[in-house]
Amino acid sequence: MTDLLTLKNIDEAKLYNYIGIEPFTIVVADWNTSLNFYEIVWDGNKAHFSQLGLTNHIWSSSTLYTEEKKAERYQWFKDFETKNKLSSESILNFHKTAGKGNTDYGVIMHRGFVKMTSITQIEKTGDTIEIKFINLKTQETSVKILNSFVLIN
Repeated sequence: MTDLLTLKNIDEAKLYNYIGIEPFTIVVADWNTSLNFYEIVWDGNKAHFSQLGLTNHIWSSSTLYTEEKKAERYQWFKDFETKNKLSSESILNFHKTAGKGNTDYGVIMHRGFVKMTSITQIEKTGDTIEIKFINLKTQETSVKILNSFVLIN
């Protein structure tokens, strides 16, 4: 599936053969001409594509959460959004604390053998991309800076 990540444009993803791949949702940030976001959802039978507006979004796994639990998580985000100025720091804080104590469907979910293990945050400022990875088991944070980002087609 790594070849999916190197496609030259989003239209190629519509022709991709997803058979044999577990269901997933991926958000694609396309900086080729201007900033565009796309969502690809593979449900195990059919791929669904949509272009996303440049608005705030929250995603919850369809395989892990019922529609009711996804709706509650969505409301947590909407409440957070109205009470906070959104920044990479505040969104990371939301990711760490929303639904705190709710191990069934809090953002940091832990159902015993199924649990969230990490947080990855990507922030692009100018030509610099910062990738932050937080290991929730060890609490270690790794940061990788990519400078002079150039997309090669």
